[in-house]
Amino acid sequence: MKVNVIGVASAIIAFASLALPWWTMTISLLETPLSWDMYTWGVRSPTEGDALLFDFADSYRYAALAFIVVGAILGLAGSVTVRRRGWTILATSGISIILAAIIFVAGLATDPALTGATPPIGIFESKEISIPEFSYSISTYFNIGFFLAITAAILASISLLRQPTALS
Repeated sequence: MKVNVIGVASAIIAFASLALPWWTMTISLLETPLSWDMYTWGVRSPTEGDALLFDFADSYRYAALAFIVVGAILGLAGSVTVRRRGWTILATSGISIILAAIIFVAGLATDPALTGATPPIGIFESKEISIPEFSYSISTYFNIGFFLAITAAILASISLLRQPTALS
């Protein structure tokens, strides 16, 4: 049996993306940085005591989580399945993984914790804010987990070209 190694690598990378943060927000207030790492399964703060300052929505993260898991499982299944059926499963895997990234970005861009903040916080920005009492800076960016998911989707698409078409 031929195994599509690129498809297997895509699935492994998709699973690995779940263990790493997808998005990070850092607020530097009075020279003390407060940081939130967002995963598909939750939000974690490396600094103690500031985890509850933002109440992020859950539905889009869980939808992205489901699409990544389904995409990774389909990637493994499609990598060991030959002919047209294997190709279709791998294509569905790539679509599922890219949908996870799209859902995550769309949900994050409309998350009430960010859009309802004063001033609103963008999903990819760095800015200094000065109020008469104090000033602070906000930095937000997509992190390694998100980029690994994109990489997994690209590899799933490339694996379609290497899909075995006959039993051997």
